[in-house]
Amino acid sequence: MKNQIVIHGGANSPSTLNEKLQKILDNLDVNGSSLDLAVKSVVMMEDDPTFNAGTGSVPRIDGSIQMDAAVMSDSGFGSVMCIENVKHPVMVARDVMEKSPHIMLAGEGAVEFARKLEYEYYNPETEKSREMMDKLKASIKNNTLPEKFKFMVKSSSDTVGAVARIDGKFAAAVSTGGAFPMLRGRVGDSPVIG
Repeated sequence: MKNQIVIHGGANSPSTLNEKLQKILDNLDVNGSSLDLAVKSVVMMEDDPTFNAGTGSVPRIDGSIQMDAAVMSDSGFGSVMCIENVKHPVMVARDVMEKSPHIMLAGEGAVEFARKLEYEYYNPETEKSREMMDKLKASIKNNTLPEKFKFMVKSSSDTVGAVARIDGKFAAAVSTGGAFPMLRGRVGDSPVIG
């Protein structure tokens, strides 16, 4: 069977992202395993502030940026939840799978693990995330924040991901900044297997 890769910039992403996704595919180094290819694709999306992953992640209600990511292949599963201040959460998730006895790490434990593996401090805040926080603060100040689940405002994109098949072996990788607005510590479905 032919080697293949499928990438997506989020379930609710506008069609204007298709050009960026095509550029990622055009510039993708296709050497390596299916896991290499899936992770490389997601890393490229984490580097682009247009996507809600890595650099483009949306803030929590308290202004922090916590991210979730996961990888899966025929050799296992690894994920990070509520990780902060790393540039590529998907790479840390891969390291959880390949370099730790665990399959999931969360919050401070995920950050500590990343630092032990020499992932540098990185602030993923962007102008877009600052604007989102300003609007949220104004809604709170004006008491116009909708009740309960009505406050789940759609951002410009959603979880990003990739699925690759190389030599008959499949791998998948996902990364997300979550749904805005959300409480600190909220874990979505992306880093959870099943």
